[in-house]
Amino acid sequence: MRAMTRPRSSPRRQRGLSIVELMVGIAIGLIIVAGASVLLSGQIVENRRLIAETQVQQDLRSTADIISRELRRAGSIGSDTFLAPRIWLSGTITDPPANMHSAVLTPASGTGDDEVSFNYYPTGPGTDGPFGFRLDTARGVIETRLRAGGWQDLTDPGTIEVTGFQVERLDDTVMRVPCNKPCPDTTSNCWPTLNVRTLEITINARSRALPDVERSHRSRVRLRNEHLQFFTHTADVTLAAVCPP
Repeated sequence: MRAMTRPRSSPRRQRGLSIVELMVGIAIGLIIVAGASVLLSGQIVENRRLIAETQVQQDLRSTADIISRELRRAGSIGSDTFLAPRIWLSGTITDPPANMHSAVLTPASGTGDDEVSFNYYPTGPGTDGPFGFRLDTARGVIETRLRAGGWQDLTDPGTIEVTGFQVERLDDTVMRVPCNKPCPDTTSNCWPTLNVRTLEITINARSRALPDVERSHRSRVRLRNEHLQFFTHTADVTLAAVCPP
């Protein structure tokens, strides 16, 4: 009896990727990598722009805040010895002298300029200024004046370029301070006047790294030490005084 033999199984044919399949896979991979690269580069550009915008905005706000704080001090007196004679008390024989520092302020009422100057008396003699801010258009920098120290950079020329700086003094609000007696001419023209002064600050700047990133900042400052002016009319001269005697 013939022994039964198992049929020989033919070996399975093994095959790899064809050149076409390999090229298609590489092409798909390159497309994915290119898309990821474009997305990443876009994120980097947007992040860089966002950082530049934030930096310009923060620098503008910081600069405007410094200028506003200093301008509010215009005309102030920080010395008790210097301040005491300028306070009027009921029953005093002599009238107080006017605060000469409160009158020192440019630009004039209703005008604007790229430079502002003022005075105040922080501590003692020799500390009353002059103080101020101005735009150096050649370098795109706002400068600050510190008495004898002269003009120094307030903004960083390596970070932002200031393209515009305007300090506009709005029309002063003039108010009469009422007295208990009329003037010799029976009018109120010799009564003291209080000038309430307000400044509007506008700063335009752009990033040094990305010049197309431009920002502007505007703020208003009301001076705390209003200019009080005394007028007492006599026959031929105007003398400093509070109210008609």
